[in-house]
Amino acid sequence: MLMSFFLLEYQKISSQVYNYENLQELNKKLIFYEDFSTNKNKWPIFSSPQKYAKIKNGKYYLKAANEGFQVRPKLVNKPLPDNFELEVRVLFQKGAENLLRVFTRAPAKSHLNPKKLAMLNKRLKGAFKPHEINELTIRKVGVRYAVFLNEELIRTGYAEKIPAKLFKINVVRGTEMFIDDIKISKIISKPKNVQSTKPKIIIYTPKTERGFVKLSTNELNNTENKGVSVSGKVEPYVGNVQLSLNDKNVNLLSSGNFQTVYFLQKGENFLIFELKQNGNVIDKKEININYQPESENQNIINKPNSANEKRLALVIGNAAYEFGGQLANPENDARAIAEALRKTGFEVMEYTNLSQKAIKKAIDEFGEKLQSYDVGLFFYAGHGVQVKGSNYLVPVDANINSESDVEYDCVNAERVLARMEDAGSSVNIVILDACRNNPFERSWTRSTQGKGLAFMNAPSGSLIAYATSPGTTASDGSGSNGLYTSALLKHLATPGITILEMFQRVRATVMEESGDRQVPWESTSLRGNFYFVK
Repeated sequence: MLMSFFLLEYQKISSQVYNYENLQELNKKLIFYEDFSTNKNKWPIFSSPQKYAKIKNGKYYLKAANEGFQVRPKLVNKPLPDNFELEVRVLFQKGAENLLRVFTRAPAKSHLNPKKLAMLNKRLKGAFKPHEINELTIRKVGVRYAVFLNEELIRTGYAEKIPAKLFKINVVRGTEMFIDDIKISKIISKPKNVQSTKPKIIIYTPKTERGFVKLSTNELNNTENKGVSVSGKVEPYVGNVQLSLNDKNVNLLSSGNFQTVYFLQKGENFLIFELKQNGNVIDKKEININYQPESENQNIINKPNSANEKRLALVIGNAAYEFGGQLANPENDARAIAEALRKTGFEVMEYTNLSQKAIKKAIDEFGEKLQSYDVGLFFYAGHGVQVKGSNYLVPVDANINSESDVEYDCVNAERVLARMEDAGSSVNIVILDACRNNPFERSWTRSTQGKGLAFMNAPSGSLIAYATSPGTTASDGSGSNGLYTSALLKHLATPGITILEMFQRVRATVMEESGDRQVPWESTSLRGNFYFVK
């Protein structure tokens, strides 16, 4: 009986290996992801007349002249699992006919009879998009594998042996290409649906290492009162739990999110969180903050409106969705924010209703240009979704029929953070008014686990602002601007207040206008005060 069960389970999955649409029905675990925003995995970089490899603007550029070569990430040595899925986004300049040999180590042409070779070439040419990003998916289950190009099945076969290394790219002679993203997942035959129902405390900020935090005045919300932002979530959230911080009640939103300010004393500060249910403690978290004040001269490192400070902003408003309906305000929001930023000294790159290709191009150009500026700001209004803890900006041409389409049809918000971090600007600000209801969710066979956007940690020297708290949705507004953007426009140009004080005023305005239903949220690791207007 046991053997029969495993045979049935294997047959069930093997039958799906040839069907791209059933991709989301397979339980997968991501084991490797590369977007080339940095070279954290140590891909080879070199240049010669015969071969060339370079990472630039979030892509890996590879070129082979008269001799081919192979590249693989030096820091990744894991073997491929028996059942896996490999997904690659690639743009070919030359050598598109070598696509299968590049990524699958397919047999030489002599190993295929003329009839099979002709059929393979026909499928490849039919599915291939010249001068565009092509999406290649290789799925292996058991001893069978299938290759899809832009969701079209172009090859099947047997593959009993697994390569020793996780991933290797064969750069065939005469090939020139840009690789955009690589993702490798382990296919798990039996879904694991076991989930703990016991609520837990999750701490977003301050960032901790083994429960310890060391802060200076440069990292505080209010240097005069020594206030540090404390935020997190109770997950899963149930209504009969109470959260306290050092025996004082902490208000929990309906999503389970919480945010408060804790005022520090010099030296050791112990923050003790307790989560109670029916009077009993069911979870506890402790944070030790060592606060050592620094001189006020060190605190203010960003002097706004100084003669030598250069500011650059990228503003995008998406409203005219082809498949997700029309939004009322993002175009107006983008125009109004762009104008307000210009009045506070920003040079603004302003766009509305961008496709996926156009959004990526705008972000990459922004990141390249930002290298010559001191302050960078990204503002986005439109639809945004979270999938598996990652946030995605939704282009106007996105047609998201399932959750697995999001990665390919949308733009990961981390792309913006990576470009800003690479640029080396001293202050980076990201403002996301993208927490509206997901218009595609009803058609998905498997919906996202939460509405709105997920929490993202702000890299050093940056601030991320959300229209509402993580996992909740925001109002598109009843006027010419969204509720959140209207509050931004009201307070952004107020002179003499820091950026954190400005967002505190925005939060108060939005909460008052929404009857506390919408609570704006920020994640920050700014190293000093920043003023839009001094």
